[in-house]
Amino acid sequence: MGTPALPGNGKCKAEGRELLAPTSSAGKGLEGAICTICQDYLTDPVTIQCGHNFCWGCITQRCAGAERLSCPRCGETFWKRPFRSNTQLGSIAEFIKQLGLKPGQRGTEGNVCGEHGKELTWFCKEDAKALCEDCRGSPAHHSHAVIPMAKAAHGSKGEESPSSRSENVSVQEQEAISTQLQELREEILAELATVRSEMKQDKEEILAELVTV
Repeated sequence: MGTPALPGNGKCKAEGRELLAPTSSAGKGLEGAICTICQDYLTDPVTIQCGHNFCWGCITQRCAGAERLSCPRCGETFWKRPFRSNTQLGSIAEFIKQLGLKPGQRGTEGNVCGEHGKELTWFCKEDAKALCEDCRGSPAHHSHAVIPMAKAAHGSKGEESPSSRSENVSVQEQEAISTQLQELREEILAELATVRSEMKQDKEEILAELVTV
């Protein structure tokens, strides 16, 4: 079983909203991919004037009936207007969801079962697959050889058996996920920096126009 591919670069138009071109640089954390309104990973993310990102549905509902309000994250006042879509950040959020990570969890220790929402603490040797407690007790794995994930991760020394090769595959997949998560952290910070820079430039241009009026 392979790991999901990182989201690619691109620029497009959708629903009459301008979409941002992605970038890549160094960074930290996955917090930038979480909407502070619903406390979940971003869905159809949009950027408001201060540079913060929210789910399109969340911020639209929050803005209902108001023309001017405060950013739910930093408190900066902004005017209601068509928001700028951030498809790259949306792709990153979708990738994180594919990894089975819940908001607030990090790295391979935070892996959870996509079906049951529980931590992956077991490893099925026959299927070479990580399992949660519910998966372990399911008919699909009831008769399989299942070992604790910690044992599978460390493996055994000496001659490599077919079962240990399966365990090594799992370790390699977890290492690949950790590497991709680090790349995501870098991608998110770079994207946020670009968005804030563009929003600052937009504000300066608006102020300059007001001065000349």
